[in-house]
Amino acid sequence: MPHPSRCPTVFTLILGALSTLGSLSIDMGLPALPAIELAFPEAMGHGALTLSLFLVGFCLSPLFAGLISDRVGRKPVLVKGLALFAVAATTCASAQSFPGLLAARLIQGLAAGACVLLPISMVRDTAEGPAARAQLALITAILGLAPLAAPLPGGWLMTIATWRAVFGAQAIAGALLLLAALTILPETVPEARRRAPLPIRAAYGAVLSNRTFWRFCIVFSSAFAAMFAFISAAPAIFMGQYHLSGERFSWAFSVTALGVLLGTTAGGILSRVGRSAPGIIGLGLIALLAAVGLFPVITLTGKAALTSLAVNAGAVFFAFGLIGPNATHEAMRPFAREAGVAAGVSRFVQMMLAAVASGLVAALTPRLGGLGTAAILMGGFAAAAALAFLLIPSAPRPREG
Repeated sequence: MPHPSRCPTVFTLILGALSTLGSLSIDMGLPALPAIELAFPEAMGHGALTLSLFLVGFCLSPLFAGLISDRVGRKPVLVKGLALFAVAATTCASAQSFPGLLAARLIQGLAAGACVLLPISMVRDTAEGPAARAQLALITAILGLAPLAAPLPGGWLMTIATWRAVFGAQAIAGALLLLAALTILPETVPEARRRAPLPIRAAYGAVLSNRTFWRFCIVFSSAFAAMFAFISAAPAIFMGQYHLSGERFSWAFSVTALGVLLGTTAGGILSRVGRSAPGIIGLGLIALLAAVGLFPVITLTGKAALTSLAVNAGAVFFAFGLIGPNATHEAMRPFAREAGVAAGVSRFVQMMLAAVASGLVAALTPRLGGLGTAAILMGGFAAAAALAFLLIPSAPRPREG
């Protein structure tokens, strides 16, 4: 396997930063949604469309970007994707109409989706077993810091500037990552594999027919959707029901999101003492079911204390921190030559479920409120993750790269 770089930690940190493009583009903009609705008359009540259109692009591009990266290499796809992301974010910042903003957000989502699948593929290209799980844990930890950190500069920028500054900051972040990709990251797909790629049908067939992939892909994606249901409902809960300002919302949401970092840390400790990836996933699912089971209790008691709500939501994020890197590793483990395709399909399923969660939040919140909607959706997605883990059998021992 190709060596990732002379400094593997730097390599992994950059991959982690690349993985945050989705969270950066979503969570950083949450405090700006009310201002966007005020800026354009046609946007009133439809600010969440900037999230939905981004997610549409974010879902679709991994399906073809993964295959392209298997054939031409990871770096060309990454460089072009980051350049397009920066341009699209700049266009968002200068948009003069709501339809123009939505179009730019769609393109920004396409670019981000093509970039964020590559860290998973690059880990699969360069590491296996415990080393790969350690890298994925660090990447997931950084990904967990994104919702922890992204709303803070978003809220801060809204206090000193307009919503346009939020997208300007995203453009700068994209340009910095582009510079890192050009100067630091190596190509991780061996030249021999690029010269002799698998036929498209064979590549997708190998992924789509693998039971192990589907078992852990559904576990990961459903657990992520449970967490994302709360993320989508968070503005309605914190700013609507609890009447927090944009800045205070950013702090409350950040404390909640700290759970992902704690979960990945705990998962790393369990891995080092010999716990298997499926064993850690099982513990994470137990924690997830317990956490979402408390949400109806909070909802039925009315306006629960903000602290208890944040702690309970943080437990959901903690459970995902246990599940995420281990389920990703197990889903990707059967594939070497098809790593890009596998990562792309996995990312597509993940973000499709996230888009479903976001759409259901938008549809149900006016009737059930933010807390009630979050409780129902988190419970449903957590149950789906547990059922997939228990009922879908794994394939025979997958081949190693």
